[in-house]
Amino acid sequence: MRTLKHMHLTTTAVLAALLAAPATAAPSDWDANADGGLSQTEFTDQFSQTGVFEDWDTDADGTLTEGEFSAGAYQSYDADRDGAWNDAEWDMAETDWSNDGFWYSDGYRYGYDTNNVYDRGAWDQDGDGTVLMNEFSDGFAQAGVVDEWDTDGDAALSSEEFATGVFNRYDGNRDGMIDDPELLNVDNDMGEEGFWSS
Repeated sequence: MRTLKHMHLTTTAVLAALLAAPATAAPSDWDANADGGLSQTEFTDQFSQTGVFEDWDTDADGTLTEGEFSAGAYQSYDADRDGAWNDAEWDMAETDWSNDGFWYSDGYRYGYDTNNVYDRGAWDQDGDGTVLMNEFSDGFAQAGVVDEWDTDGDAALSSEEFATGVFNRYDGNRDGMIDDPELLNVDNDMGEEGFWSS
């Protein structure tokens, strides 16, 4: 499953996830000063070396446009690579847009109505029961993730802005560190079947 993890895991599930994670360069190994967590510098230095930014930067110009960012995110949810989200893929994305989900931002959650009920129709614009990449791109733009992460205001993300934005999403308690249980989410998402894997 390719969903961003933002949930409390049981000890058994945590151990299973850690054992299943690749043996090299696990995010828990990025802790250069061995203080039990990842500072923003530790995270961004290592995350920038994963190749995610380069994979998503399809024109190789050193920046991610909103279109490239949304396409990369869309394809990460489209686990079967058929170009349309099935119900399981919908569910993964919905989880990540919900309260405490990875894409949740300061009270705004695209796809939720005024009663805080998730509305798949906000994403599925043509009502055919699937979300195509162009539909996701429209919703992603309205959610404002790129605007929020684009600190220099040039309408694109540098590798540093991208890595910093990802760090800030994992640092759920905003203490400037990714530590337990946040670190487990990073380990899961960077693993072989994780959201950020190619």
